[in-house]
Amino acid sequence: MLTAKDIMTRQVITVDEDTELAEIAELLERHHIKRVPVLRAGSVVGIVSRANLLHALATIKPSRPAEAGDDTIRAQVLIGLGEHAGIDMASVNVIVTDGVVHLWGAVGSESERRAAAVAAENTSGVRGVENHLGVLPSIVKTAGF
Repeated sequence: MLTAKDIMTRQVITVDEDTELAEIAELLERHHIKRVPVLRAGSVVGIVSRANLLHALATIKPSRPAEAGDDTIRAQVLIGLGEHAGIDMASVNVIVTDGVVHLWGAVGSESERRAAAVAAENTSGVRGVENHLGVLPSIVKTAGF
């Protein structure tokens, strides 16, 4: 009979409970992982998943007022991604801060990933683009996810 020790991940990447969300997002992307345990004094106190992170980033209000135009830029980028670049927006989130566009989520191919960045860069008022989009593995695409 198999047990947890037979199938578990042994080199676990963790974060402290005070780790900033941007750093967690970078860890998930860099290590191609979907969740990370959160520690306090060496003990697990929770788990942050990609879904948790996307939800938090989409709903957090900035501590200072958004620079004029960020909402307009976001709306224009969303139109550009969905209508002009043909990106399936079901798994993509766009956050704009001070004119810098952050693209989060997953797309179906590397060409879609590049097209999303180009569409964002070509939007009026954009000062920069941070492309955090991942590419879904082909097995996920063929399974219909």
